[in-house]
Amino acid sequence: MQNPFNPVQQLLALHSLGRFAEMERQARQLLRGNGNVAILNELLGVALSGQKKFSEALPYLQKAVRREPKDALFWENLALCQRELREFAHAEKSLRQSLSLRPDNPEALNALGSVLREQGRHDEARKTFERVLASAPTHGPAHFNLGRLFVAQEMFEQAERHLRRAIECGQDNALAHRTLGCALQYATKFAEAARHFQRAVDIEPEHFLNYGYLAQACYELGETKRASDLIDHAFARLGDVRAVMSAETIDDLDAFSSLLCDMHRYGEAVRILAVTAESPLGNRRKRAGRAVYAARHVCDWRLSTATESEALDFGDEAADILTPFAALSLAGATPAKQLAIARNFARKYATGQRYVPRAAASVAGGTRLRIGYLSPDFHDHATSILVAGTLLAHDRSRFEIFAYDYAQITAGAYRDRIARGVEHFVPLQGLGEDAALQKIADDHIDILVDLKGWTGKTWTGNLSRRVAPLQVQWLGFPGTLGASWFDYIVADPVLIRPGDEAFYTEKVVRLPGCYQPNDNQRESPSTWPRSRCGLPDDVFVFGCFNQNYKFTPEVFDIWMRLLRGREDSVLWLLATQDETVENLRREASSRGVAPDRLIFAPPLPMSDHFARIGNVDLALDCFPCNAHTSASDLLWMGVPMIGLSGETFASRVSESILAAAGLHDLATRSFDSYFELAARCAHDAAFLAGIRATLRACRQSPLFDTRSFTRNLERGLDLIWQRHSRGLPPDHISVEPEAPGR
Repeated sequence: MQNPFNPVQQLLALHSLGRFAEMERQARQLLRGNGNVAILNELLGVALSGQKKFSEALPYLQKAVRREPKDALFWENLALCQRELREFAHAEKSLRQSLSLRPDNPEALNALGSVLREQGRHDEARKTFERVLASAPTHGPAHFNLGRLFVAQEMFEQAERHLRRAIECGQDNALAHRTLGCALQYATKFAEAARHFQRAVDIEPEHFLNYGYLAQACYELGETKRASDLIDHAFARLGDVRAVMSAETIDDLDAFSSLLCDMHRYGEAVRILAVTAESPLGNRRKRAGRAVYAARHVCDWRLSTATESEALDFGDEAADILTPFAALSLAGATPAKQLAIARNFARKYATGQRYVPRAAASVAGGTRLRIGYLSPDFHDHATSILVAGTLLAHDRSRFEIFAYDYAQITAGAYRDRIARGVEHFVPLQGLGEDAALQKIADDHIDILVDLKGWTGKTWTGNLSRRVAPLQVQWLGFPGTLGASWFDYIVADPVLIRPGDEAFYTEKVVRLPGCYQPNDNQRESPSTWPRSRCGLPDDVFVFGCFNQNYKFTPEVFDIWMRLLRGREDSVLWLLATQDETVENLRREASSRGVAPDRLIFAPPLPMSDHFARIGNVDLALDCFPCNAHTSASDLLWMGVPMIGLSGETFASRVSESILAAAGLHDLATRSFDSYFELAARCAHDAAFLAGIRATLRACRQSPLFDTRSFTRNLERGLDLIWQRHSRGLPPDHISVEPEAPGR
């Protein structure tokens, strides 16, 4: 047997030069006569890993540790290979073995932290990275990994601090700048984020993801033309998705599809996901959840149907596959599934490290309850259309109202009205997370009401820091948040029926009537002529103005049956993307309906939208995520709507709205009854005229009684505060309606 140790020095020299293919050839030659020598197996495994041949490297690295189990570096290299193969449990075991031999080794500890993070054990990962930095404060990789962890937990100020330090400590690479850009962007520092994304492009000009993130920052800055051009650059560098997809690129492809969704470029996201959804690489099931979400936005039901069952097939485990928002529109997402999804989503925000000190609960020395409403939607947005009247109708003698706005400043009539109408309109943008939450805490808010929930641009996770004695979620998210830091959800007896409380982590405040506020001062324009809307004058117009992700093939089947049953009818829909129009027209044709009988309405300012919707003869609901604001818009303008109710909060909203409007009979509970009622309305003119006659009184119904709604809400707030003041824990509350004459 030849002595292998002089050639070992040659292999190490090749390694230091990065000549991994040559290193592999020489190691293989040496192993032919020395197959059991641990160091040669180790170095061949290292050479293969250097070429990203991790599956080939694994058996050699495993053999090395079997032959030399006391070598800490052997265990560490094995763990790094296992991590690349996403064998995280095995990698953790190997790293712990390495650390038992060489405690406090910063490289092994840093690798262990990254493996714990990949397993979703964020608190353990954070402590591990902090352990590295306690002994090696300039360890750039640990700063980088801790920054990545804080980005995942949406702790953006902490992330920014560590990522900047990582770059200072030698991690001046494209990935570090890209990750720092993400932290800055999530913290709404878009201009600075763009600079770091540009730096990533400069360092790594061929990587498509760098252009994608730079495009997203430009999109947020309103530079839509540049954003569009950058997306084109990204796709040009990406090329054929199927050809470039591999274990090394799958995470980047997933990230690119995710940011396209964030930019509402759902059609382009589907171009990627239609390919990657088939791959077993990476987190396939989480990718399935994203594919469902993107495909539903453009009505690509072939992709959404193919991936929905996989996205929902997680049993009782806490799987980070679907967001709570994406689950709202899936028929297979039962109340129990929605609860599991929301709880898991909330878990990543629940950490004791995120506590903001708060002064003792009080009313700041006064007798009025201090109520804070938190939202980024205090502008011309559906939330403000609904809630503006209530914010202004609060009883100032008993309630002091704060409106906390954390969006980029957007001028508009609703923002101006709310800002003038509440006692305290508090812009939070630009303060940073810690300062913004401390501002709310310092205002001694008694009850903080989150109007956003798990929807876009949310701060719901930040509220795990408990900035008010009672925290309530209302209106923005139609379901449980699964978050332990919310005490109550505002609902009504239709939305959350007795016995359904087990599907909510919050206690339920049931208002009498409907949970949805409405502003009886909303606009009431005259209806436009049909010609202005692109509608024929002599047809029956079915309409649905819900967002396209709420459309499902099962309900679309019914819509097409209705069109086939009345030849002189059209279906009027909203559509914001060309792919949606193309897909829906194809689906209509496959069901025997001429594609041109689908007429698509473009987005318009709210006053113009109100003016056009009066042309609908009969509005049709979606299921399982119903019409919300669009339902009350239609009723306000005198348009009847057929509702369809189910088992989840989101599928009962239209029933609640119709009941409060005195239109109980328009809420159906099966596909058959939904079709039959809609068909009768379409064919029985006298029957439909009777419904329209009832609608003339709708504006005087409880649905649009802003004052009474506000008094009912105030009684609910009073009741939960009284419990808190007596030292009692939150409990379910039913609010009695206001007594006559009050």
